[in-house]
Amino acid sequence: MAPSFKSESPGGQSIQRPKDLAVDLLIATLKVTKEASAVFPPLQSVAGGLLAVADIVKKMSANADDIKEVTKYIDSLNAVLAAAKPPEGATYPKSLENRVEKLSCEIESINQDLQSLKSRPLLSRLFSSDETSGKVQGCLRSLSWCIHNFNVPSSIAIEMAVDSLHTTVRTGFHHVHEHLDALPAQFREEGQAMNDHIGKADGEYNVPRHAASAPFDAQSSRVICEKDTRLETLDTIWSWMKQKSKDPSSPHAPDAPDVKASRVFWLSGLAGAGKSTLAQTIAKRCDEAQFLGASFFCSRDSHECSNIQLIFPTIAYQLSKRNTRFRDAVSAVLQIDQDIHESSPSRQLQQLIVGPLRIAREEGSFPEYAVVIDALDECRDDDATSVILRALSHYVDSLEPLKFLITSRPIPRVHGGFRLPGLVNNTKHLALETDIPAETVRRDIQQFLRVQLAEVRQVYSIRTESWPYAGDISLLAERSSTLFIFAATAVKFVKDDRICNPERQLMRLLDSEPILDSFISPHRSLDLLYLQVLQNAFPKMHGTLKAHFKLVVGSIVLIRDRLSPSALEDLLNQQSNTVKRALRPLQSLITVLERSEGEVIRLIHPSFHDFLVDRSRCTDDDFFVNPKLQHTVLAKCCLSTLKDLRRDMCAIGDPSVLNGEVVGLHERISRGIPASLQYACRHWAFHVSHADIDDETVQLLSLFCLPEHMLRWLEVLSLLGELGGAINALHSARLALEVLPAPVSDILILLDDCGRLVREFYPSLSACASQAYSGVISFCPTATRFRELYMASNMEDGPRLVSGMQRSWSPCLSIMEGHSNVVTSVAFSPTGETVVSGSWDHTIRLWDVETGSHLHTFHGHSNHVMAVVFSPNGQEIASGSLDRTVKVWDSVTGACLHTLIHPGDSSVKTVTYSPDGRWLASGRYDGTIILWDSNADSTTQFGMRGEQFAVYSIAFTHSSSFMVSASADGGCKVWDHQHSLPIRTYGRKVPATSVAIPGDDQTVACGYNDGRIVLLDFTTLTCLGELKNHHTGIESLAFSPDNQILASASWYSHNTDLWSTANGKQIGSLVGHAADALCVRFSPSGDRICSGSYDGSVRIWQWRLALHLPTKPPTPLLRALLLLGPFVPRSLHLRPSRDTNTEAYTRQYAVPGYLHVALILGMAFSPDGSLLATSSLNGTLHLWNTATGEKLQTFIGHRGLVICVAFSPAGTTVASAGHDDNTVRIWDVKKGQCQKVLEGHTDAVTGVVFSNARNSLFSCSRDGTLRFWEFTSKSASKSTTVATIVHRVHGPIFAMALSPDKTQAVISNVDHVPSDPHAYSCALTFIDVQTRTVLGTRLLDSRRVASLAFSRDGTRVASGRNDGTIALWDITKASAIGTQEQADEALLHVFKTGTSMEQLWFSPDQTAILSNSSYNAIPAQHQPANRVIDLRPSSPHFYLCDGWIWSAAPERKRICWVPMGYRHSQSQAYGRGTMRVFGTMIAFGTESGKVVIIDLSRCV
Repeated sequence: MAPSFKSESPGGQSIQRPKDLAVDLLIATLKVTKEASAVFPPLQSVAGGLLAVADIVKKMSANADDIKEVTKYIDSLNAVLAAAKPPEGATYPKSLENRVEKLSCEIESINQDLQSLKSRPLLSRLFSSDETSGKVQGCLRSLSWCIHNFNVPSSIAIEMAVDSLHTTVRTGFHHVHEHLDALPAQFREEGQAMNDHIGKADGEYNVPRHAASAPFDAQSSRVICEKDTRLETLDTIWSWMKQKSKDPSSPHAPDAPDVKASRVFWLSGLAGAGKSTLAQTIAKRCDEAQFLGASFFCSRDSHECSNIQLIFPTIAYQLSKRNTRFRDAVSAVLQIDQDIHESSPSRQLQQLIVGPLRIAREEGSFPEYAVVIDALDECRDDDATSVILRALSHYVDSLEPLKFLITSRPIPRVHGGFRLPGLVNNTKHLALETDIPAETVRRDIQQFLRVQLAEVRQVYSIRTESWPYAGDISLLAERSSTLFIFAATAVKFVKDDRICNPERQLMRLLDSEPILDSFISPHRSLDLLYLQVLQNAFPKMHGTLKAHFKLVVGSIVLIRDRLSPSALEDLLNQQSNTVKRALRPLQSLITVLERSEGEVIRLIHPSFHDFLVDRSRCTDDDFFVNPKLQHTVLAKCCLSTLKDLRRDMCAIGDPSVLNGEVVGLHERISRGIPASLQYACRHWAFHVSHADIDDETVQLLSLFCLPEHMLRWLEVLSLLGELGGAINALHSARLALEVLPAPVSDILILLDDCGRLVREFYPSLSACASQAYSGVISFCPTATRFRELYMASNMEDGPRLVSGMQRSWSPCLSIMEGHSNVVTSVAFSPTGETVVSGSWDHTIRLWDVETGSHLHTFHGHSNHVMAVVFSPNGQEIASGSLDRTVKVWDSVTGACLHTLIHPGDSSVKTVTYSPDGRWLASGRYDGTIILWDSNADSTTQFGMRGEQFAVYSIAFTHSSSFMVSASADGGCKVWDHQHSLPIRTYGRKVPATSVAIPGDDQTVACGYNDGRIVLLDFTTLTCLGELKNHHTGIESLAFSPDNQILASASWYSHNTDLWSTANGKQIGSLVGHAADALCVRFSPSGDRICSGSYDGSVRIWQWRLALHLPTKPPTPLLRALLLLGPFVPRSLHLRPSRDTNTEAYTRQYAVPGYLHVALILGMAFSPDGSLLATSSLNGTLHLWNTATGEKLQTFIGHRGLVICVAFSPAGTTVASAGHDDNTVRIWDVKKGQCQKVLEGHTDAVTGVVFSNARNSLFSCSRDGTLRFWEFTSKSASKSTTVATIVHRVHGPIFAMALSPDKTQAVISNVDHVPSDPHAYSCALTFIDVQTRTVLGTRLLDSRRVASLAFSRDGTRVASGRNDGTIALWDITKASAIGTQEQADEALLHVFKTGTSMEQLWFSPDQTAILSNSSYNAIPAQHQPANRVIDLRPSSPHFYLCDGWIWSAAPERKRICWVPMGYRHSQSQAYGRGTMRVFGTMIAFGTESGKVVIIDLSRCV
């Protein structure tokens, strides 16, 4: 016996070390292996090698966990060998011998490596102990992996009873490949014909994405009730359908309460009770009566029919066919919101059904229709309460005249849904198992059997007229235990046309002893029936037959979607008709259905699946399906099928069109992407995550993870509308791989890279499949493995990023745009799947955490929303607002459940729930804390008042026993909220602005207005320490769930800082927001952080990636968004500086193009486009090479902001407008020196433009003057020349533009209102600069014009405001402006874009006005006369709209989408950054200071 190594405890007792225990267990396990080798000689070398490894490991440093892992795999090896033992007299298969031989060689190699390590001198091993331990660990993991690679294929071969199955799985693809290689060319040849002949699915109207197989008549296999069966149930439903409490013509309708008012009918029953047959019967009857509006038959074995996000769009699609006005309204919604299919079901219901229904009713009659939803419980819905029912509960009163019939099993989430307030009094419930007597059901089953078996008698010409006997029918009905599925299965068994002997089949069924004794459970009786059918179908299950059964039937049972026989054969790489031959004996259990789109295989009932995969129910091993091994086979088949992915498989061709704009997309998908490939794209990761992954699977994954393959996969998912599942698929595959002892690090990196790409590009990829190739790689960080591999084998054919690239992925996972103002509060749902945000724009938005998709918007508050929070159960969201109310919302539907109003006029600053969900607390600006008790009446309130100071923050202890508040008097108070009493107080003379409590309730973190965070002992409220690094008030604090990290957000800081609670040190910063980070929360799992900002965005962070960044926070920029434009406070002067933290962040994540450290305010291209000048909030100017992105010069000299730059006509000098120093500076481009300082303005310079002369320019200022400067290059660097004042107004000038010939100018300014000398108004002033005369003035209102532009012929002027209003003016009529009425004649057209803008320009053909956020077509009668396309290289061809770059000429088309981190923001009204266009180049200056130059020449 091997010696055991033990140590002595202090008491003298021997204690065995964990490593020694692990080694002993390993040796004991190997003894079993050695015993097995006695009957199989090849195993002796394996057992010997493993024992040798164990002996070496005992004498070397090794981790006990690694030894345990090896032991686990050897245990599996022993199980495999035991199962592989052949019958007496037989031999082991040759292939098994080959695998054993391979395993033996691998073990010998590992043994030699370990022997080599052991043979090293002792001192050498001691000095390199860490290296030695690492190598031993590597050897043990290699050993585990090679054993595992022996186990998996051997287990499959044994389970499937055929040793060569792996060959079947891996081969046979050549015919599929050849077919698919030829398909794209053939398909493209037919593409134009499709464009000509297929139109949109319904004429020229947009239609929602819908489930084609969901309507009641989509499948021929769906049956209706037999005549004279289910009469009571059908009549009850029909009387409700027709608005009658009881049909007087029917004697069968039972007495029931009046159901006239209910809009919903819920039919519930156990599995197999016949609910779907009843629903099919009612749907057919309604359709015949022209009363059916829509139907959706859910099915868990169909991907589209179990997708909750397809239910309401499919219903809307069907209703659109019933009513043209409804159709038009739905089409209009889809035109505006093409991502509606990604929204929550509640929002889909509101947008696609409730809204169009209201319009259709208002504009005409909309008839009463029935909507049938069958088997709702079979939808993939993980919520505790059905999201479909929650949506219906909110909108049911708005759905009249629609009536909903819903069937399901009575599972908790459905039952709970019908108890919601909107449905509980609006639903008629009929439970088949309780409301219909059992004898009635058995009578119906007898009738069903009587009719069905009578048909069998006729078909088979059975002469015995009394067959089947009444007693036989009665016995079968008795055994059915009220389950119609039992009766249906029995009938299929009896009439099996393979056997053609119904009398004998019925006798077998009736004579079966196990069934006679099984009356305990109806499902046990069903299990025995299933087993009997299987055993009769396969009385002798030999090896080959068993192999086919396991492969085919096992796959049918575990696949996620129903496939046709041919599609399943393609997936499994089987020859034609293999599947049908395997299923022929199983016609009573598995059917091949005829659908409009072809055949499909379907189980007779979901219970058959449950039976086959449960060893306790399926007691015959010949038929039991081992889920793990079957998933392994399916995973390999899916990954092999994915080799067939090709680029543009649907031959769309045009990368500019969205998926919803593709002509005949459904037909293209059906023809271009085989069903087996669609299945593999959707579900490969599901099977991988449930599989035993071996080396073959890893090799297939390595091939799939090549970037070109993954991009093709993303393209197909986008076309299928399934991109939302990509992130979860990649994540689940990663989780399955990272626990393996295999070297799969490269695969893990590529899976991560692909997941980040999907998150970054989700808005574009989900809308446009071709975006997988048009720009994704361009924006992929340069040092990522994904980009490296792609660029090594592919030519980049999208936009070229010249500057602004990132080196690696930043900690920011996703950026959610949508709010139009400041985001004040964020909160994760308890599951961590969604995030809610509140904003100054008066709205609350719900977001998907993984994709960043906008799920819902809650409207109801009339002022700023200051706080949002999820209830502990996730069912509700509470919000507090400056409108003095607290509202409680349904988190799924957005329904406002309660509005809680406290007397008085004080606004709400904060709201929070107690962890036990009982209390909802709100803190107000008048110092009052209000609590609502959810256990009492919803309006019960308890007020607590401290001092007359605002309550800024509230937090409950996790025990819900106490509450802590932070208030403006500097107090941090602990409250006994049960008695409304403060029991402890910690005070400072600085307002306390935020508070947080960790999960252990031991400490309190309180943030103050001076930037300090104080850590307090909860019991005593004594100070434990202070965290000092913020410059200004702490707005938000949050502890991680493990209490190890404290996150903080503060005013005037764009970063979210991370602190270690162990030592109080700052350990990282989340850098990225363009303005103040105001709120921060950890996800429930603790791996992510959500933040909201003054910039209007919501961001999700993978915060651990930021821990290695420098911890010094950036110098505050003092609210960058307030520093824009001419309204900047004059007291603020920012000097040029470099922020060390931002520079360090740049070195970590960015490449050249990230050299400004503050908001970029001004940009200008040189006349030849070779240079780009940029100016920033911190007063610096940079000059860039637009071909390489290299920074050429840095100009320093201005004091404070520089908001405008301009090149001279020759491009040799740059002029800059100083906002704080009131000067214009002229810079030499080559030397980088200041040539001139033009002084004379007495206030901020807001604009500068060179004239056509070499050394002259115009400038405008807040001092109300428009000046013309002339200077010479030989003059002194500081000019004392007084400029010519072209025009002076009474107020500041905000912007100016000069006509192309520089003879006319238009300025945006403030001027007197003629009717009131003391009143001022924004105005446009048209000036002849040559004569210095005013051509006309157009008074506006209080909203200033921020951007101006002339048309090429100088006859038109476009003016743009920050509120999104663009006006087109005829400057030829400017001289006629005298009165306001005459001024109106010069105004040609007004565009309401709804998006803020900073720049305007005319399109190259002069037919549209472009901006940094919109395209606006000019009416033909108002277009300039000269509309010839400007083909000069400098002509701006592009514009931005909703994040997409568009080409405006020669044709208008979408080019590519730009992630938010590479462009100016669309979420905020100020501080957005800037944008300039030159020919095929577009440059963005971001809020964070990054300069992004994009070359689009390859895209036109």
